Amino acid sequence: MIPAKGEIALDDDLTFQYELAQNPKAAVHVGWFISMAYLSKSITAKIDSAYAMGIKDIILTGHSQGGGITFLLTAYLRSLKKTGQLPADIQFKTYCSAGPKPGNLFFAYEYEKMTEGGWAFNVVNTVDWVPEVPFSLQTVHDFTEVNPFRHAEKEIKELKFPQRLVLKRIYTKLSKPSLKAQENYEKYLGEMVSKAVEKQIPSIQLPEYYESNNYVRTGQTIVLMPTEEYFDLFPNDPTNTAIWTHHGIKPYLFLIDRLE
Repeated sequence: MIPAKGEIALDDDLTFQYELAQNPKAAVHVGWFISMAYLSKSITAKIDSAYAMGIKDIILTGHSQGGGITFLLTAYLRSLKKTGQLPADIQFKTYCSAGPKPGNLFFAYEYEKMTEGGWAFNVVNTVDWVPEVPFSLQTVHDFTEVNPFRHAEKEIKELKFPQRLVLKRIYTKLSKPSLKAQENYEKYLGEMVSKAVEKQIPSIQLPEYYESNNYVRTGQTIVLMPTEEYFDLFPNDPTNTAIWTHHGIKPYLFLIDRLE
């Protein structure tokens, strides 16, 4: 994850400034963010052209990874509208399908607030694995400031012996595994992947990672529940050749057509 507000050097002569959320604790997936950042220039140009033709109602949509990008694009375009960089009378409505988890809880809160009232949806097939990713991991650092678990270690130090020793040991056993796992996620899904990105885009300068892997499901979800009829056509099969069985457009359209 990277902070949901800041700037990133995409090229030697292109610095992308952005605000997807105001909360400094909000963070988003760096890969989908980079994709959104590169696409945003051509997208805003298309919006300007549409607006010049009198089009003010615009639908944002994307499937799978495109859904992940569209979450962030929605927040970015709404921030441009808020700051006057896009006309105030443009209205965006978002439909993601099979969208993964785009960021942490603090980003989700702001995204859901800015799109409340039916202005953004994510359509999800419950047997599709893509909406389950990325890996989610919550540590004590992911809590809000007033959460008692966030400050438990400090409070334990103020206790008398032997309560202090016992509770310190229990707290360490509960908190240390998730913190260690977070380090591993940063090492293998952060540093290694970022090096691969830098090989493809040598001029990019990635910001420091936000130390969290607390990805959450975001936005209003339209749930597609498979039936026996569905599984007759799209059977469960965990083999490598069938991992996309429930993720394609056809199974989604099949279930959408049968929504009550």
